[in-house]
Amino acid sequence: MQRRRLRSYLATLAFIATFILLSILAGLPAVEHLDYALLGAIVSLRTEPLNVFFKFMSLFGHTPFFFLATPFLAAAYFFRRRWPASLAVIVTILGAWSLMEALKSFFRRPRPNLFPLENATGFSFPSGHAWMDTVFFGLLGVLLIDKLPDHYRLRVLVGTGTFLFLVGLSRLYLGVHYPTDVLAGYAGGLSILTLFIAWWRQTGT
Repeated sequence: MQRRRLRSYLATLAFIATFILLSILAGLPAVEHLDYALLGAIVSLRTEPLNVFFKFMSLFGHTPFFFLATPFLAAAYFFRRRWPASLAVIVTILGAWSLMEALKSFFRRPRPNLFPLENATGFSFPSGHAWMDTVFFGLLGVLLIDKLPDHYRLRVLVGTGTFLFLVGLSRLYLGVHYPTDVLAGYAGGLSILTLFIAWWRQTGT
């Protein structure tokens, strides 16, 4: 158990370091050029069916979704008599949101202007969708892995990872984020998620 907690803490530090590295790289002209080129390549693949699909995927990262879904996730822990973990879910989601918004205000990166399909407000770095969905659906995955038999673990991990990838891709496809925004969102979200896992294992809740 001690080793598992240590691995979680080390993972947290690794993801924080990754986020810091991406924040530095995103300001370099060469990386900005690559960001724009990759975004342009993705935008060029637009079709009407894909527009509908990625607009739908993007709904899972908007504020109303988290207002509605977070109480249900906390309740899932609560009714399994994991009361501290239930409270921790709410604190983690709110803390993740607050930190993400603070970082957006700190970096103040403008959003790309490449025919966006969605009217996104606020700053671009990091991607709030990638950040918050990684935290929320990661917490959901932790609950499922704990509840389901061991042979479902890989399915949960693959399913969660695929879903998060599509949400992040939707932000690029819709033209409202750069690739480094999304990668930084994943890194930031994973740092919070692994910190939660370390706490969860430590308390045994």
